[in-house]
Amino acid sequence: MKKAFFSNLANEMSNLDLEIDFFVIHFNNCLVIKLPKRLTLIESISLKESCSESIKQNKAAQKVILDFKDTQFIDSNGIGALIKILVVARAYQQELIFQRVQPSVIAVLEMASLTEVFQIQSTKLLSTKESRYHRD
Repeated sequence: MKKAFFSNLANEMSNLDLEIDFFVIHFNNCLVIKLPKRLTLIESISLKESCSESIKQNKAAQKVILDFKDTQFIDSNGIGALIKILVVARAYQQELIFQRVQPSVIAVLEMASLTEVFQIQSTKLLSTKESRYHRD
């Protein structure tokens, strides 16, 4: 009975369109990627693919900025996606910067001891000064 349930669930999941588009702009040698309201398993799959592809296509970009303005929730899948993006950005010698990170997301990153791993800047987009988490 359990096997049939999971088989049906897997079939239904495979029929879903899990492709999520992310708003990506390129300016001033930066890639800016606007993140969704939630960063869970479904969003994380598309985010990893979108960011990796954008980073590879824009090798001249010096910074990859993830805009968390609308992101209110992140789970372990979202954290995994962020780590993967960091690895890809570093492979292309690009700086990964988190901006406008909401308190609920900061709390999760703090619990995971990742505020020292990621460069988290103040609330203003493209700001470079005065952030509790900014590392020079």
